[in-house]
Amino acid sequence: MGCGNVKQKAKKYGQICPNAEAQGLQELRLLEAQATAAEAELKLITAEVAFMAAEDEAARRLREEEVAAAERRAKQLASVQPLLEPVLNYVILVMGQTGSGKTSLLNLLGNLDMAFPDGMVPLELLRKFATHTVGDKTLESAADDEMASKTSDANIYAIKIGNVGFTIIDTPGFGDSRGLDLDEKHVKLIVGCLERVGEINCVLLTINGREARLNATLKYVLSVLTSVMPSTVLGNVAVVFTNTENERKLNFKMGELEKIGLLSPPFVCLENPLSALGRALQEGDDLDDALVADTQASIQQALATIASLFGRIKSWDPVPTVHFKEVYEQREAIEVLLSNAHEKYKEAELNAREVVRIRDEILRTGKVKPEIVETMEWRLRAKDQSYFVCHHSDCHQNCSPAFPVSMVSMLRTVVDGSHCSTCGHKYGFHNISKSQWEGATKRVTVNLGDIEKAENDNELKEVAIRSLEDQIKHCQKEKHNMSAMLFDKLDEYSRLGFPDAYRS
Repeated sequence: MGCGNVKQKAKKYGQICPNAEAQGLQELRLLEAQATAAEAELKLITAEVAFMAAEDEAARRLREEEVAAAERRAKQLASVQPLLEPVLNYVILVMGQTGSGKTSLLNLLGNLDMAFPDGMVPLELLRKFATHTVGDKTLESAADDEMASKTSDANIYAIKIGNVGFTIIDTPGFGDSRGLDLDEKHVKLIVGCLERVGEINCVLLTINGREARLNATLKYVLSVLTSVMPSTVLGNVAVVFTNTENERKLNFKMGELEKIGLLSPPFVCLENPLSALGRALQEGDDLDDALVADTQASIQQALATIASLFGRIKSWDPVPTVHFKEVYEQREAIEVLLSNAHEKYKEAELNAREVVRIRDEILRTGKVKPEIVETMEWRLRAKDQSYFVCHHSDCHQNCSPAFPVSMVSMLRTVVDGSHCSTCGHKYGFHNISKSQWEGATKRVTVNLGDIEKAENDNELKEVAIRSLEDQIKHCQKEKHNMSAMLFDKLDEYSRLGFPDAYRS
């Protein structure tokens, strides 16, 4: 009720009853107090409604956040599912050229268990995550030469990610600035590790994803890889492209791998979170919220990437390293046979040319006289000492001693642009082998038939020509048979699984 109406009524009532004015004012004040209380109550109710609505909104948002967090966790757990299933021991041989990020990848693998399963490293462990290494990989020369390998030995490490136990064979970086002699030592170290582990599940090749093609150094690394692996292992090769966030940013052309016999290997692209975090700590930057958030996101992605790759390769059967020895014994035996057969073929071809020359000379001059053909016969013979043996055409040089050959170390050393200081030919034409060249001079009197029985010069000429023609046919038949045998052995050689076909 409005106050104006109350006053009017009070005034009117006061005219009728003089004592009513005071009573009306009292009633007015009471009504005004009631109105004020009602307004306060309304405000309180409004506030309570607003509070309850805010509580409902906060609860709704909290529920939404909880659902979103559960979805993210479920998604993250799904992304690392391959690492949840227990695997006692999965053996990986890690190879890569110097500068490919192989050592950083190994350190990441060794630390990823800190982030399992949600991909989040506790804040108090971030510094350890960034600085902890699986072994001492510091070389004195590395500070002065960025292309010096950070891994000086072939080492075996046991690491765990989730419920999977890994044995990692960490190989030295190939093709660094210190040259071929060091690479020879590296191969020997790898051989020793392979002999100790007995079998491997996977060869993990690290390639800088910013490289577009197989440069000379990378070709060398891959040729070492494909030369050292039998066919059973070439099917167990996977690739990590480092310094590359995703496939869209990958510069490397996958067709380049086909050139060396790796057909569509499983691969992932990985931007290693250790790089940015390590740089920040080295420069003394604080671990602020933004850096921590970026790092955690990168670690989570890295864990999912490694899990994804493992999911594709975990079913690969282990390959006993005894296969390496068997294959390389076969390989060397076939290469010796091929080389010697090729030498015999060249000798037969030379003899055929000499016989044709003598026949043509007799036809031209009519004179028949005994001829001696002198040739150098080259054969590969088994020795005790391993050498770099040149197989360049018409070069039969045992160039320099190599390290003792054991199992898979009997590989062909290929270095584009590197030349042997002994014979001058590229190392790509050399084998490391215990079978070495031996040469012997061979003097043969050309068979002119029974010329002693000839009664005159015409008959002498006919007898000699007939004998020479028979020898030409024999040489042609011998060349044909040897050519067929060479192709048979080349097929046998190719069945061993080596992509670098034998070079005659």
